[in-house]
Amino acid sequence: MDSLSPNVPLPPAADVSEPRIVLCVDDEPHVLSALRRALRMPGIVVHMASGGPEALALLAQQPVNLVISDMRMPGMNGTELLAQVQQRHPDIVRVVLTGQADLGDTIAAINRGSIFRYLQKPWDDVELRQVVAQGLERQALEQERLRLLALTQQQNQALSDANALLEQRVAERTAALAGAIDRLKQTHITSIQVFSNLLEQRSGRLLGHGRRVADMARRIGQAMGLADDAVQVLRLAGLLHD
Repeated sequence: MDSLSPNVPLPPAADVSEPRIVLCVDDEPHVLSALRRALRMPGIVVHMASGGPEALALLAQQPVNLVISDMRMPGMNGTELLAQVQQRHPDIVRVVLTGQADLGDTIAAINRGSIFRYLQKPWDDVELRQVVAQGLERQALEQERLRLLALTQQQNQALSDANALLEQRVAERTAALAGAIDRLKQTHITSIQVFSNLLEQRSGRLLGHGRRVADMARRIGQAMGLADDAVQVLRLAGLLHD
C-alpha cells in the first residue's frame, strides 16, 4: 500500500457475545432474589448489592452495563446512588424501582441521575425484561456511535496527514524539477557559446563578431520592450547567426 494512503485500524466493536452485567441494588433479600429470577435471560449475568455503598464498591471493581436500584434504602437512597453512578460511570444504564408513595423521590432521581426508565413495585417480569433489553440495546448503539465517531476522527486526521505529506512531496519535486530545468537551460546556453566560439576560430577577423551581434540584438530587444525570454532568444540567435 502506498505510504500516503491512510491506514487507520478500525476501533473494536462491542463484543455482543460477551455477557452483559446487570447490578440489582435493594436492601431486601427477597426482592433481590425475585429480580435475579426475573432476569434469567440469555447473555445476562446478575450481580446483587444490599445498598448504595456496596453497589459503588462493586462498580469500582468490575464493569457493569445496567443498574437497577430500589428507591427507598437505608443510608444512601436510590436517588443518591444513581446520581453517583451517573457521575462516576455515565455509560451505565440506570433503572429505578419505586413504590406508589415515591413519586417525588422518583422525579428527583430522574433529574439527578438521568434515569433511563422507572418501574413501579410490584413490577411485571415481562416488562422488566423488556426494559433491561431496551436499555442494553441503547447502550450498545451509543457505544457503536462513539466507535464510529472515533474512527471518523482518526480517518480525517490520517487524510489530513497524508495530504500534508503529499503537498510536501509535490513542493520538493517541483523545486527539484525547477532546478533541473535551470541547469538544462544553463547547459544549453553554454553549448551555444562553445559552438559560437568554434565558428569564430575559423577566421581571426570573426573573433568576437558573434558576441558583438548578440549584444546588439539583446539591446535592441530590450529597447523594443520584449520579454526576458524573447531577449534571450535574440541574444542566442546573435551568437549563432553565422
